[in-house]
Amino acid sequence: MLQKSFNHQKLKQQAVNYKGGSCEICGYKENLNALEFHHLNSLEKEFTISSKMRSLKSIKKELDKTALLCCICHRDVHAGLIPFYLEQVGNNLDIYFEEEEQE
Repeated sequence: MLQKSFNHQKLKQQAVNYKGGSCEICGYKENLNALEFHHLNSLEKEFTISSKMRSLKSIKKELDKTALLCCICHRDVHAGLIPFYLEQVGNNLDIYFEEEEQE
């Protein structure tokens, strides 16, 4: 089990390095376990990166569909708290949050 965990961490480090090494929003890079892969277009997602970590080659195509985010920015994106962060769906850009109604 320890060996599997070590190999998973090693592969995750390679994947993080491949995606630039730090959160694309805030630049956080201190803790590898706090970095996550966010799919930019949920319609193109074939699998969750962590579930298929066997080799960098086997996940590169899926990594190319993601942004590297720290866990806080990732949650903020899904909560709609980062308005400039867009999800591309087809040829349209959809914002993660609904705009506030104008009074």
